[in-house]
Amino acid sequence: MAPLRLPRRLAPVFKSLFATLLVAAILQPRDAVAAAAAAEPFKPAIPRTYVDEETATWHLPLAYKEASPTFLPAAYFYARKVRPIYRSYPVYHPDREPAGYLDRLKAAEPEVLRGDAGHKPRLDSPPAGRAPPEPKPGPCAAASSGWTCQPKTADV
Repeated sequence: MAPLRLPRRLAPVFKSLFATLLVAAILQPRDAVAAAAAAEPFKPAIPRTYVDEETATWHLPLAYKEASPTFLPAAYFYARKVRPIYRSYPVYHPDREPAGYLDRLKAAEPEVLRGDAGHKPRLDSPPAGRAPPEPKPGPCAAASSGWTCQPKTADV
């Protein structure tokens, strides 16, 4: 297969673009960026997505004004409780389902992955600026030839 060739008239454009990007990457003040990032903690500005003035512009008004759609007020929208997100499990064809799988699921309590508490940081994540903890021992381990995994035995 022949290599991809650019038209002759586009080659100078791509060469100058590549040279500009290369110079910008080399001259970027990395120390200044790192110092600024370390000085101030990151506080993202999360915009409100449900605003009364904006929702009024989502639809064109109907000829009969009383029948035009209306939306929930923003105060009500943000005051609602967050629905919990539960852990989901795979569904197997009856011929391939592991023995006792459905009975185990029926006996288990529902596990809430994220609930009304919202986006809380994970308890096992390290604080900002600290090294992550050592990985927990598991069925897979790093070996000189790559990753080796031991099959997981079923707890019955």
